[in-house]
Amino acid sequence: MQAIGFIIYMGIGLVQLAAVMAGLESWWGINAFFSFILAAIVAYIPILGSVVGMAGAMQAWDWEWWQAAGLFFGGLLLVVALGGITALAEWFGNRKIA
Repeated sequence: MQAIGFIIYMGIGLVQLAAVMAGLESWWGINAFFSFILAAIVAYIPILGSVVGMAGAMQAWDWEWWQAAGLFFGGLLLVVALGGITALAEWFGNRKIA
């Protein structure tokens, strides 16, 4: 179950990185290589990465604000939910049947 959560987390992270890259390419007109390096640094900073990624998704990909917010903050809710499901599965798995 943890492997599925990790795969989903990594997939969402790659899409978020792509949104930051698209925003940087759109605003500053830099090529993809330098955009990737700068996006990797910016995306690692928690609040700044989310804000830049949301703005990048809205401007470069023409997403609505709620779609971009769903990508950046809905992923967090999904990871927390999957972590909760994993914890419940482990709790039920460790229970002894009387």
